[in-house]
Amino acid sequence: MIAFTRRIKHGILTAAGLAAFGLMAVSPAVQANELKSAMKTMKAAYRGALDSSSIDEFAQYAAKLQSGADTARGQTYSDDPSTYREGMQELQQNIGVMNQAIRNGDLSAAKDALTRIRATEKRYHNALGA
Repeated sequence: MIAFTRRIKHGILTAAGLAAFGLMAVSPAVQANELKSAMKTMKAAYRGALDSSSIDEFAQYAAKLQSGADTARGQTYSDDPSTYREGMQELQQNIGVMNQAIRNGDLSAAKDALTRIRATEKRYHNALGA
């Protein structure tokens, strides 16, 4: 009976260890998918905002852009984490400028800020090889 109990405990511990290892192996793939999804959200929001003809319409796309940026900022980029964080900080600063233009009701300034967001994106995508 004791040997049987030990085998059961060993089996449970082995299964738990394999499950934990499996989660660690899946985690980077899940993060990569979340980051890719956030980037797609941001790209679609950028296009919509750029084509907007009113500040209210622009603001709706800007909120989606902010949401995608928040998701992306919560992820890690293991190849070059410091450059990734730097890019995310610059992106957030540019979004802050854009949001201020929205609060001021200035569509032209908001679109100018959006253009700077795009330039930041291109610069950091190149720096990261993305």
